[in-house]
Amino acid sequence: MFWIINFILAVLVLAGFAGRFGWPFEIFTSLRPQLALLMLAMAFYMIMIGRPASCLFSLGFAAIAIIGMSAQFRTSPASVEQPDMRIVWANVFHKPSALKRVIQLAEKENADLVLLAEYDGIEMTLPDNWQYRLLPDETTLTKVVILSRGSVDNMAVMDAPFRPVSKVTIETPAGVITVGGIHPHTPMYPSWNRHRNADITAAMKTLGEHKHAVLVGDFNTVPWSQAMIDAERESAMRRVPYGPWSSWMGPLPFFGLPIDHTFVTNDLEAHVRVGRGTGSDHLPLIIDVRILK
Repeated sequence: MFWIINFILAVLVLAGFAGRFGWPFEIFTSLRPQLALLMLAMAFYMIMIGRPASCLFSLGFAAIAIIGMSAQFRTSPASVEQPDMRIVWANVFHKPSALKRVIQLAEKENADLVLLAEYDGIEMTLPDNWQYRLLPDETTLTKVVILSRGSVDNMAVMDAPFRPVSKVTIETPAGVITVGGIHPHTPMYPSWNRHRNADITAAMKTLGEHKHAVLVGDFNTVPWSQAMIDAERESAMRRVPYGPWSSWMGPLPFFGLPIDHTFVTNDLEAHVRVGRGTGSDHLPLIIDVRILK
């Protein structure tokens, strides 16, 4: 019985390495942390019942899964001294209480911008000091809301193949910074998986053509997925790691997943940290950026 469980888990680990072939393999790519944790649990149990061969089998495939998710353990860059812009990103999960806490976080952090996903359905009066806003209406089908303390050059919705990307351009003392917000489909169905990949690739390619550009969002995929690897390789943007932490379903690696990300062009210095829980299923990100001289 235990060999059967071990074998099934091993097959799922290996299936994740076929993520380039799309759905459903990419789902197992994303679940590598959980599969690794299950394999480690199986190895511990095999030790307890005196089955060393089964233990080594489980440990071997746990190691394969962990190596395959090494992008999660990339060291976070050093903090940015005197950032030109601070951004708070959050998926508020349609909860007014989560939105309220995110606004409080942004004010505590003295953020310049707040970008929000899953804002629709919330009936809450926004503070007056966040008066520059890109909100959804009958003509704006944006999936990401933008709030700004100060005046902006423009707020617009940028075309993408399936879900539009919100965009704002802000003049800072050091120069203009363009910020995009993305929230593509979840990979629950084959078509949604393709839609998500197309939107990520398009957004990164378009924003990568700007000087001083940032793309933040709930990408609905992990940094070691083939979709993210391909999109980063084909664009002029790079992901800013935030260490081993997860951003969805809790901060601990192997329990949650890092699916909220920040990408920047190479003419920006950036630092990202994961904030405390707000009552949403996602944790917020606090992003500092500075224009390189």
